[in-house]
Amino acid sequence: MAKTLFIRGFGWVCSALLIAAAMPAHAQSQYWTPRVSEETPPQSCGPNNEDNVVLVSDIWCAGKYCDDMYLLCEAAIGIASAVPPRNTWLLPVSEEQGPAICPGNSYMAGIECIGKYCDAIQIQCVHTLTGRTDDCQWSPPFSEEQGDTPRPSANAYVHGVRCSGSYCDNIQVQWCTIR
Repeated sequence: MAKTLFIRGFGWVCSALLIAAAMPAHAQSQYWTPRVSEETPPQSCGPNNEDNVVLVSDIWCAGKYCDDMYLLCEAAIGIASAVPPRNTWLLPVSEEQGPAICPGNSYMAGIECIGKYCDAIQIQCVHTLTGRTDDCQWSPPFSEEQGDTPRPSANAYVHGVRCSGSYCDNIQVQWCTIR
């Protein structure tokens, strides 16, 4: 009897995991993008539309000089996007330039790596119609050696990035709260 209950319970868990794994990433409320590097195409969170805005809530990197970038995409509940969505790719930034910061009530929704070891980062911004950008703060620098830094609050999303060190090795994100 106990073995039967265990097997049935284990079967339900496996079924739930298989269903979640088969679900497209954009159907989940929070997911990591595939790896982004200069060898791979850019990645964006989404789809973004008037009822659903998926924004970057965290960035993680791995590989030599933070060569492999990953975005944590998260649905911003109660936030609306322009119709059609107004997505803008900013100019690439590297350790030689200043930060890339999304304008006004726009937030990061995608990333592209350019050059050896992702030396330049280009970010995609999506304009939001509701809410306002407030309480912005920069994270401490992080790299593949330390891992990322904790997000300051549940309603904070990435508004900009900057980097320092060889090949843009040390990343900082600017989180802003949507109010």
